[in-house]
Amino acid sequence: MGTIRDSVESGSNAGSNSGLKTDAAVAYSADTSGEHNHALAAEAASAYASKQNQTWSLTGEALKLTEADETGRAKRGVPGALDGYTYTPVETSFNGPNLCHSLRGEMERYHRRLQDPDTRLKFQKYWTDTCDNNPALATESGADKVVKGMLLSMNERFDHYFDRQGYAGLQRALAGSDIGIGIDTEVRDAGSFRSPQPYEAYISKDHPLEVRSVTPGGPADQAGLKVGDRIEAINGVPTEGKKRRDALAETEGTDGASVHISVARPQDNGTFERKEFDTREKLVVEDTAQYSSLGDGVGYIKLRNFIADDAGDKMFWALGQTRDDKAIIIDLRNNGGGKLTNLDQIAQLIMEKGSLYREEVRSGDSLKTETRTLTSSDLIFTSTLSDHPETAEKLISPRRAERIVPEDKPIVVLVDEYSASASEILAGALQANKRAILVGVPTTGKSEGQQLVPLPFDRGAAITDFEFYPGDRPVPHSGLKPDITAARGNDARVDDQLAAAKKAALALTAAGRP
Repeated sequence: MGTIRDSVESGSNAGSNSGLKTDAAVAYSADTSGEHNHALAAEAASAYASKQNQTWSLTGEALKLTEADETGRAKRGVPGALDGYTYTPVETSFNGPNLCHSLRGEMERYHRRLQDPDTRLKFQKYWTDTCDNNPALATESGADKVVKGMLLSMNERFDHYFDRQGYAGLQRALAGSDIGIGIDTEVRDAGSFRSPQPYEAYISKDHPLEVRSVTPGGPADQAGLKVGDRIEAINGVPTEGKKRRDALAETEGTDGASVHISVARPQDNGTFERKEFDTREKLVVEDTAQYSSLGDGVGYIKLRNFIADDAGDKMFWALGQTRDDKAIIIDLRNNGGGKLTNLDQIAQLIMEKGSLYREEVRSGDSLKTETRTLTSSDLIFTSTLSDHPETAEKLISPRRAERIVPEDKPIVVLVDEYSASASEILAGALQANKRAILVGVPTTGKSEGQQLVPLPFDRGAAITDFEFYPGDRPVPHSGLKPDITAARGNDARVDDQLAAAKKAALALTAAGRP
């Protein structure tokens, strides 16, 4: 997912559309004088709808009555018991131009490449005409392509458009669940792909799609899939030549759907055995943060993402389990990031003091520089506009979370080519402030963050509006460089990186270093 600024109001520029309905509807209630009768209004509305050959549903939204026909145009002057009610338009079916204009407005408001007024005006003219006249907007699939193309025209690496299915998946992720078969996968050696980014790597014989973890008790686990399995086909369609997310689309999003998986399972003699598995998608709920002991006084925490609403609370619990451990390993591999608010809370649980991060975020026609710095008792926030430096603000507030990890307890952070965004901010801040060492391979190199905005018709977009500097240091496109390089071994069933992290943790403990 990427780092997202979750301070955006739920309606944002699409606020006027946040209540859009996909069926013809009428909302009714008494007006402020209280003279109208709900039941009578409902009866009259239904009778009128029947006469006009329309289908209405009735809801009790306060002080509002809305009638809409199949074109989405609002009707007025409904006779009888409906006189005196307030009418507002209601969207009755998918409207591609509406969707297109909504994203256009959000991009004009947030996108950092549209900060310049002249550039923004050119964008507005071109895409206003496109949104009004492109015939492809008449269908949902066509509109999704047009709108996605508008966002991608900015040539930002991590802009992302969520269609209906993708946005539903995002909502499940925010709730800490997903519909799938319960596996995490990686394209082997995807870190060698830097253009495009690792997560855009194509699956091939030299870069197979491998299962990295299996959710205990999940559909894949029950079917018999194991860590190290190489997924060669899904529902009979080869994965080779596809990107990871495209290949896995058949395994997620539809509760109860059957999935057939063809794998090559590694054998001890270096060969592979072909196996076939049948399973079904279902709602899979996993703890965002999981703790276990690796023995020898080393505690292990797997943090899956920063996007789930409970990520900060789950990490508080997991870190609390390490109280008797001599050292901690925090595994951020395959963690694509999430909310800045969760990041702030988690960092404060670990760090005593130092620079968390600096961000440069678009603010209208200006660039705003914001910093967050920790002291033992406070969080210091500063904000400065590029064209009005004299208006610099400084806010000192109590820490959102108290540090619960002793300052002298060694911390090792595991990273890989899929560690991105908020993962890179946390790892980079801990490394820059000498609070932890990094073990693994270079991270994704995602130095940009996005504003997450809802769009009409169950769509959404992540719009690049800021750049971040963990510990006040830049994140190169080549990724954060680990203090100790540890690559995946040839046998995916053996976690050589975790073994290297434990070795490093024990060495830090023996040396008495944090």
